Amino acid sequence: MIAAMRRILAQQCAAADHGFTESDDAGITYNLEICHMENKHLAQHISFKRAQSMGPPPEGNLAVPILSHGSMDAELYSPIVSDQQKPHDRDEIYVVAQGEGEFFNGESVINVIPGSFIFVPAGTQHCFQNFTSGFSVWVILYGPKGGESNV
Repeated sequence: MIAAMRRILAQQCAAADHGFTESDDAGITYNLEICHMENKHLAQHISFKRAQSMGPPPEGNLAVPILSHGSMDAELYSPIVSDQQKPHDRDEIYVVAQGEGEFFNGESVINVIPGSFIFVPAGTQHCFQNFTSGFSVWVILYGPKGGESNV
C-alpha cells in the first residue's frame, strides 16, 4: 500500500511539474521551492536530510523555511555557537531533531534531547544554550500575532 501511495504522489507531483524526488532516507520528499502546498489535500513529507539541504537561512532569518500552510510556518533552526533568537510575535513549537542541549524558558533551564517537544507562547523570552555541534530543531510558528491566548 505504501508503494502504491508513493507512486500516486509521484505521479501527481510530476504531472504538476513540482520536482518530485525520492529521498534515500525516509521516502517521499518534495522540492518545496516549486511544490509549495499547492494540493492542500496531500500530506507533505520533508525528511531531516532534505530540510538540511534547503539552507542556508535567507537574509534576516535565523532558520531555514521548510513549509508554509495557512498561518503555519515550519522551519529548521540550527544555531551555531550561540542562539541569537528574540521573542517571537506568534506561538511556536520546537521539536529537537538532532543533538542535545539546554532550553531556557524565561525562568528556568531544562535539558533537551532528540524528540523533546517545547511549546513557547508568543512574546516569551527563550533560547537554547550549551548545545552540541550539529544541534537542530524543527520550528513551527502558527496563529495570529500575539498568540492564540489572545484570540
